[in-house]
Amino acid sequence: MPFNFTAAAVALPAIGQSFHGSTMAVNWVANAFMLTFGSCLMLAGALADSYGRKRMFAGGIAAFALLSAALLAAPNLFVFDLLRGAQGVAAAIAFSGGMSALAQVYDGPARMRAFSFVGCSFGIGLAFGPVAAAVMIDLFNWSIVFILLTLVAGIACFLACRYMPESRNPAANGIDWAGAVVFTWTLGVFTYAVLRVPEVGWGDAFNLALFAVAMISLLVFIRIELRVQQPMLDLTLFKFPRFVGVQLLAAAPAYSFVVLLLLLPLRFVGVEGMPVLEAGRLMIALSAPLLFLPIIAGSLTRWFSAIIVAESRAGRGICLAICVADVDYRLRDKPALGINGWPGGKRGASRKGGAARGDLSDDCRQLRRGVQRPAAAVDEHHLAGRAGGVFISRQRTSRGRNPATSDGELIAISSQ
Repeated sequence: MPFNFTAAAVALPAIGQSFHGSTMAVNWVANAFMLTFGSCLMLAGALADSYGRKRMFAGGIAAFALLSAALLAAPNLFVFDLLRGAQGVAAAIAFSGGMSALAQVYDGPARMRAFSFVGCSFGIGLAFGPVAAAVMIDLFNWSIVFILLTLVAGIACFLACRYMPESRNPAANGIDWAGAVVFTWTLGVFTYAVLRVPEVGWGDAFNLALFAVAMISLLVFIRIELRVQQPMLDLTLFKFPRFVGVQLLAAAPAYSFVVLLLLLPLRFVGVEGMPVLEAGRLMIALSAPLLFLPIIAGSLTRWFSAIIVAESRAGRGICLAICVADVDYRLRDKPALGINGWPGGKRGASRKGGAARGDLSDDCRQLRRGVQRPAAAVDEHHLAGRAGGVFISRQRTSRGRNPATSDGELIAISSQ
């Protein structure tokens, strides 16, 4: 999943040149995936609980593989964007089914260690995805990224069908379809409005109407959930302080860590003028802690609570980052990026393992996981859209002073 996100972003310039698309049309290669993935996560989790986690994971990953292969045959950029949107739906189904199934296979410390290895796999994708994608695209073309995704997804589907045990929530009594549809609609409209901001600005009348529709839809969703017997989201969960805290913990890395994966390459390549591979090496410093810290955090939970492990390094990392803030960037970036990744890695492992489990019943834990995943995904996707929009706007302002910069160059700069 991380490789799909980072590698596709690196491939945007080549995709734009191949299809001769405009800047905004090429940006929707990433935005379409973000929109559908973030909007469908909670519904996908409910489907996995009702119809079987293995079934949903295998179906989602198989669809993801087929759609990745179909992208290679897309006749134009419009069809390519549509396929990327469908790929986001498949990814949401596979991700929700896979994470829910993994949580049922292990329990206690073993579950924490299992999710620690998941965190390491995410770290590998985030750390080496941009550099690996850049090298492969340079040697071949952008198609190699989606060929690799097809192969990896196909292997995952085979292993899941052969070895993954089936499980479902025995207490699930159907799906709250009204709540599921309204929630997906609400999140989709809100995400679409945010992603349009770089194109039309915050004051656009249609965009303001979209935000209003999203707010009204949210109120309708709350009313539905308060009236049904088995809601998709039990709103009483928000009475638990730890539950609310874990949702904020899911959002915090999006604002302090994940957004840097997008902003810093823009700065290094577009502002500082670094070569792509040098910028990639600096980004490895940001993501490298995710290669080993999740396993360390999982091991520490044998002796300390998950909450203590999750928060132990956050304050220290912030203080160290502030201490090096005035150093020249060529001396500062690598240690500062590593510092930022340190609390992110420890928080991620502890969060996935369930720092808030102590206050909640089994049913509430399932709901907590269903809320936490879209909370983190939506924050990351909204930040991604805003970050890209800010950079493109500033580059266009600079282009007013340097008219030689074309839309194609903006795509290349903003997508490294």
